[in-house]
Amino acid sequence: MQPQNVFLAIFIGFLFTAMVQSSSVTTGLAIILTQQGMLGLENAVPIIMGANIGTTSTALLAVLNMDLAAKKAAFSHFLFNIGGVLLFLPGIGEIRHLETALQAAGLGPNRHDRAVGILQSGLLRPNKRVQRSAQVQQRDADTATGTAG
Repeated sequence: MQPQNVFLAIFIGFLFTAMVQSSSVTTGLAIILTQQGMLGLENAVPIIMGANIGTTSTALLAVLNMDLAAKKAAFSHFLFNIGGVLLFLPGIGEIRHLETALQAAGLGPNRHDRAVGILQSGLLRPNKRVQRSAQVQQRDADTATGTAG
């Protein structure tokens, strides 16, 4: 599925980030809405790209009463982020392939539990030494309090 309107999604991401002064909030909301199936990946990515531009609003507001050099620096920051978005803009149409591949792997919307399970099984599982140390500490604590069975 193609984005409904890429430029509108970028503008929404920019505007929301400028209002809340946090690209993390915008990105987090886009992730949650995508995870819940309320927002497609092809629309979430342009919103996040807009959030990247929106982060410059803080600097643009801060330099209103500053000298020309500060204004140039803030404006160049703004242009740099717009350039980054324009650089990746042609690839937005290819996101549908990524989404299709994730869904085929069972990792589409509402499948975050499987992704978490995969991560926990391989990355977040404590190693045997840590588990054994915890067992020894628990046994020692039980012995000390007289609750060992």
